[in-house]
Amino acid sequence: MMILAAAVIYVLGHFLLYAFWLRKLDAFRKEKGIFRLHLFSAVPLALVAFALVMSGAIETQWPVVLGALSVHGIYSVSFLELWSLSQGGYSLSIVERAAEAPGLCDRESLALLSAVLFRFSSHSLGGKSAIPGLTSIADRPWTNRQSVTSMPPQGDSLLVWVLVYLIAALGLHTLLCHIVHRGGAFVKFVLAGGTGGLSLGLHAFLRHQADAEVASGLLVYALACEFYVFLFSMVSSSISVSLLLILGRNHATPQDLEMLYSSHGMIVRRMEKLVTSGLLSQSEGGYNITEKGRRFVQVLGRLCTFFGHGNAGAGVASQARRAML
Repeated sequence: MMILAAAVIYVLGHFLLYAFWLRKLDAFRKEKGIFRLHLFSAVPLALVAFALVMSGAIETQWPVVLGALSVHGIYSVSFLELWSLSQGGYSLSIVERAAEAPGLCDRESLALLSAVLFRFSSHSLGGKSAIPGLTSIADRPWTNRQSVTSMPPQGDSLLVWVLVYLIAALGLHTLLCHIVHRGGAFVKFVLAGGTGGLSLGLHAFLRHQADAEVASGLLVYALACEFYVFLFSMVSSSISVSLLLILGRNHATPQDLEMLYSSHGMIVRRMEKLVTSGLLSQSEGGYNITEKGRRFVQVLGRLCTFFGHGNAGAGVASQARRAML
């Protein structure tokens, strides 16, 4: 358990360093700075862990090493997702607009949201990210994509059962998405992934596995679940991914794409998703923010302040209003 405890202390120290000092520096308020902060933190941890095990300085199993790296992976992915989310986005602009004025079906509101949509779609289709890796978590160095089969054999490793229960959780999630029409995909995966995690822990307890290996297996399982959540969230909300999926199945002309992805149509589809998630409610007068939506905006506002983004959502909305004039 020593290497797992060391990884937790290392990650905690990294966060405290950012919270009390680094976040106040301009360099770490940009994507490139944040990405490098986590990259240059994860790589040394991996190198030191592998060096200690290979040299025999620490007697531990390879699954425990993967568990230690998973601690940093979960921390970094969660941090980057929250940092990116708090910058503001299209859905956040809609929810903030709903908080400002009830009813989103009037002409002015649709024009405002169309301007917001144009800004984000232009960035998605024509803009180049300062760090391409930030939009593709699977390409990041700490994802630890090395095959488990390339590690030294450890007998009946719990990592094998991690893969089994992960596949079962993904299958259950797919089944829930097809047969249960209420609730969002994320809530359904929380149910499916949580069931898989509890089953994995119970399985390890009944087999009297070592404590360190059980904790490591659960950490690897949690990291894999987080990657999966990111992937299906990206597919369901990304304009670029949606375009690629359509073009991969059918031949489409620019006119077809313009019809499919008109500003009004995309606004309506995004609002339907926000209604399904409980952030907006629909009435005869239009769309209104719910209490859950207000809490969502408040939390993101605090995150904006913590990460030094300022009022990101308001900035986007104000740009959209200027575009209307």
